[in-house]
Amino acid sequence: MGFNEPTEEDTCDYGLFLLQKLLNESSRSLEDFEMPTPQRDWTAAVVNPLIAEQLAYNQAEERERAATNVERMNPEQ
Repeated sequence: MGFNEPTEEDTCDYGLFLLQKLLNESSRSLEDFEMPTPQRDWTAAVVNPLIAEQLAYNQAEERERAATNVERMNPEQ
């Protein structure tokens, strides 16, 4: 969540946000079940899995690959 010491209220609110997100996938909402809605917009706190996947590369391996490819280049490249 990006919080060092979230309060119990923050934890509950984030849980409601996650539930709302899951329910929205089924065209439902917390209101359909007479539950409270999250008070915060936690969207920025949730990591985009596609971005996380792209950032999870092996840096040492990519450095080595780049060095190898640079050696193969001719002066015009």
